[in-house]
Amino acid sequence: MSDDEEEFILKIYHKGVVSRAPVRGRRRFLLERSFLDDIMDQEFGGTRDKTRPIGDPSRDFFEVNDEQFEAYLTFRQRMKSEFG
Repeated sequence: MSDDEEEFILKIYHKGVVSRAPVRGRRRFLLERSFLDDIMDQEFGGTRDKTRPIGDPSRDFFEVNDEQFEAYLTFRQRMKSEFG
């Protein structure tokens, strides 16, 4: 299986609901995870470890508020148009 066909899961917690956001391809996954990491850094300060293992469910979990969720959905739409 090539890197573009591999599927990863990001877990998003919003308003009491945990959603699984499947992401196809290592590059897209890293871009989406980095975007969410940056949102968390802005909210809580500090820096999340962006070199952590890929596909680590305990670290690919993000709790977002309404504004962050909307920003992520918009970013995800851009990724969809870029990566297909």
